Amino acid sequence: MKTNSKKLQLLNFFELGYHNELISLIDSFKHFIQREKLIGETIKKRNLPFIKYLSELNLLIIKNKPDDIQMMKKKLENSEYFVLKEWLISKIDIYLSKQKVKVLK
Repeated sequence: MKTNSKKLQLLNFFELGYHNELISLIDSFKHFIQREKLIGETIKKRNLPFIKYLSELNLLIIKNKPDDIQMMKKKLENSEYFVLKEWLISKIDIYLSKQKVKVLK
């Protein structure tokens, strides 16, 4: 249950555009998942890739690297299932569509 509330907080920070603040929140969630003894291996296995990709996406957004984000999307689409994989792909699609609009203006 605690993992769900922490993931919700990550999603909220991302959605609100708090990308710099999200860096430390991701780090704290990663350490929580790795050290918490009551979290089973299956939950860890499904959450750690989410943390990895969210962190990567967040940093690429901060650095404004749409080409790298496009490559990341392809990598994500070919990866095994993990928690919130579809959410990450949808956020990438939204980000890339906004970048195309900026280019057209």
